[in-house]
Amino acid sequence: MRKYLKKYLVKGERYSLALSILVPILYILFIFRNVLWKSDPILAKEVIPVLSYIAYYSKSTRFLYAWSSMQMGYVKMFKLYDLIAIICSIPVIDDVIEVTNTLFVLIYIIAGLGMYYYMYKHTRLTFISTLSSIVYLSFPYLIDETLRGHLSFISTYAIVPIIFSLIEDLPRTFSCRKALSLALMFYIVMLARVDCMIYVLIPSLLYLAFLTLLMSELPLRDKVINVLKNCTISVPSFLLLTTMYWIPWLKGPKPYAIEIVSKRAYEVKYFSIWSRSIMENITGSYLSAEEHPLPFVILFMTALNLLMSLCLILKGHASNREYSLAAVLITMLFLAQGTLGTTGSVYMLLIEVVPILKYIHAPLRWGLVIGFIYTALMGSFLGKFKHIILRKQILRENVLILIALLVLLTLLTMNSYPILYRGFSTFKIPSNYISVFEYLNMVDDEGRVLFVPTQNRWMCINGTWTRDICMHSYIFHDKPIASTWIPYVKNPILDEISEIQYVISSEELLKLLGILGVRYICICPHRHYHYGYKQHIIFRKVLQNLTVVYAHNNIVVYKNPYYVPILYLTHNVCIIMGNTETLRLLLSFPSVDIREWAFISLTSITNRDQLSKLIELINTLSENSKIITIDYDYWYKHSINPNLRKIIASVLSSNKKCEEYYNVANGIVLIMNASTLWRIALLKTNCYLNKTIGEIPSIKSMNKDNASLILRFKVPVSCNYKMYLRLRGTGQLLLFLNTSNNTIRVVEVNNDHFKWIYVGCLNLTERSNTVWMKFYGNIELSHILLDMNGLFSYLNCMTNDSSTNESVVKYQRISPVLFKVTVRTNKPGLLILAEGYHPMWYCHDRNVMLSAISINFQFNGFYLREGNHKLIIEFSGQQWAELSYKLSFTTFMLIALYLIVTPLVNQRKYMKMKYCKKI
Repeated sequence: MRKYLKKYLVKGERYSLALSILVPILYILFIFRNVLWKSDPILAKEVIPVLSYIAYYSKSTRFLYAWSSMQMGYVKMFKLYDLIAIICSIPVIDDVIEVTNTLFVLIYIIAGLGMYYYMYKHTRLTFISTLSSIVYLSFPYLIDETLRGHLSFISTYAIVPIIFSLIEDLPRTFSCRKALSLALMFYIVMLARVDCMIYVLIPSLLYLAFLTLLMSELPLRDKVINVLKNCTISVPSFLLLTTMYWIPWLKGPKPYAIEIVSKRAYEVKYFSIWSRSIMENITGSYLSAEEHPLPFVILFMTALNLLMSLCLILKGHASNREYSLAAVLITMLFLAQGTLGTTGSVYMLLIEVVPILKYIHAPLRWGLVIGFIYTALMGSFLGKFKHIILRKQILRENVLILIALLVLLTLLTMNSYPILYRGFSTFKIPSNYISVFEYLNMVDDEGRVLFVPTQNRWMCINGTWTRDICMHSYIFHDKPIASTWIPYVKNPILDEISEIQYVISSEELLKLLGILGVRYICICPHRHYHYGYKQHIIFRKVLQNLTVVYAHNNIVVYKNPYYVPILYLTHNVCIIMGNTETLRLLLSFPSVDIREWAFISLTSITNRDQLSKLIELINTLSENSKIITIDYDYWYKHSINPNLRKIIASVLSSNKKCEEYYNVANGIVLIMNASTLWRIALLKTNCYLNKTIGEIPSIKSMNKDNASLILRFKVPVSCNYKMYLRLRGTGQLLLFLNTSNNTIRVVEVNNDHFKWIYVGCLNLTERSNTVWMKFYGNIELSHILLDMNGLFSYLNCMTNDSSTNESVVKYQRISPVLFKVTVRTNKPGLLILAEGYHPMWYCHDRNVMLSAISINFQFNGFYLREGNHKLIIEFSGQQWAELSYKLSFTTFMLIALYLIVTPLVNQRKYMKMKYCKKI
């Protein structure tokens, strides 16, 4: 074996063979990454991504070389190591079973040998090309559906016979034919995406048809016949490709082609593909070679290839000219369409790489270094071609092929032009482009908090998409425990006013939180370092003058000076956001007696491990603590596994510190849902903030056939209040209000579960009010809610003056990448553009250009001062697209002019020579 390698392989080919054999080893490490993760997390996090990057890059480069060896007719070079390279490179496909690998290797070899046999033995292409196309296209859909997402890119190789059927007509002595084959094959292999076929196949066919007409030495009639023949062969494959591409979506809705890149991308359609890759592959938060392998490594490698190739071309080394030209073609193709096929344009390098260079993760940097070394090794044997003939004619042809590639650049840019207009977003809000989350609060440099409504209900909480709304600041009640979490409640009023903003200052926010019983406010870093980091830093500045009561590991707890006891509650409230990490954070704090009600959301209890942590939490509570749930009926039906539901119920009911989870009969508890929270906020905004609400006596047991309850309390404002009770059982309730306006209300109760029942509108005064309730039958009372009548209809009541502090946004959508916006506001705020976040969205305000900030890595935010603003919001990348379009169009016209003028000039020269001979 050693003699064989030494005899038949040059030095560069040995390097290539060694790297090809290394691929399966890397793949084995990649498969057992979970084992490494458990034994050594640092090794797994740092080494496995690098190995995966090398494996993917090695696979693609070996495909390139093996295919180029077969397709370019280097019969002597196609030896055993090419077959080894093909077989060793295939298994790098992640999550593919061994049987699938074996089948694919066999199909690959058969189809490749068929192509090789046709192109260099001059048999018919019709049978081999069509058969290989059918095999490549149908194979991913013959197996189980779960593997389609991983194997769909195999069908990309269906265009190989189509492309090479066109390249076949180029002259045999034309050296750039080989370079073009090399570049196209590299590009096709590295795409590995089905959707790119739509944006690559047609322009490639048009370009190659044009190239055939331009470069072929055949007469014009034969050229046209060859093009028609190639198109006739290509059309069935293209139709088959299109049919197989759409089959999985025929029974369901058909989203945009960009959105059905793969099954995985379709599931994360709320992210744009590029923002997802930036967030995961660059920052390292979700660094995984499975998601988006090598997007930026490839880009950097092509840039390095371009620089190296230009140097080689300038030096004029004959042995490296073909490789250099191929690298130039590869770079142009990548810059034309984009590595991921979603943002194709010539400015991809500027808009996608430059803004994120400082965020590159360490493994990716190592991947770049190793990739550079690997590229240099590949160049050592790709530059071994000795058969290139240096002639002026070939130099002219090389220049001409570069010019012709600009035509391909034109076609690709023109073809991807509609993609640019989509604004790089797979996330669309119908009929409203300027809107944001309903209760989202963001903090600017001056400590302002924005409250705006929206039509959309989705929000990402701790990396999980949910339809609930979360106040993004970490807020704690009486003990630094967890985040304030507000369940979403649908409000039709908010749906109608989605173009109005409401802004309150940070001091007003502290007062608002103080009204709600928030005694302590905690700012702690999110588990994703970049997520909300700026907001936390700014909020720390706002709270820097407050008293610090606890500090540990960057977690700082401040005392709220505006704290007042929560309305109608005898105890303070602890709200725990349903999250395993939150529970862990809770258990990590020093043990302090908790003497307040604990609201625990059970939405996160999805396994026994989390349940055990919940039990530990219960055991840490003091004897006076109780545990209830937020709207347990709703979560009980929708969010908890049925089998686990029984376990949770038994744990809560059996624990001595937990009364029956449906009923807390030892106090009046106010449900903290969204509408209740803001109703309380409105109730207290225009009142005495430091005034303590009178205490309410405990509720007696309601399980007797005849029981009564007397409540004495004060309210801060004299007006009408709606009264709601949460009851269950069978019987009647008699309500009597002992004020100047006596009200008698009879309520019928007949339900097995607690339900909210509206008992009537009561006129309450600032002086003492007495409510007497008489129960007939077996009725249980869980909660009492008083709601101010009518004030919740207008959110601008949260500001000091609702008439003057109203912020209004009006906009005109000129195009998907250009908006004209008029904003009137008396307080600084945050303007949100509900287009996919991108650093090239800019806002022009009074000749000042404002850059967009990321709102949850989804939307574009612009900070505005108070006053009247006439803004122009535009996607500046469109200017580059228009520039590339103009340059490409100009290049195309110059080439067309060259094609027209050159024959005329040659004809004139020929006529002159003919005329001179006659003379």
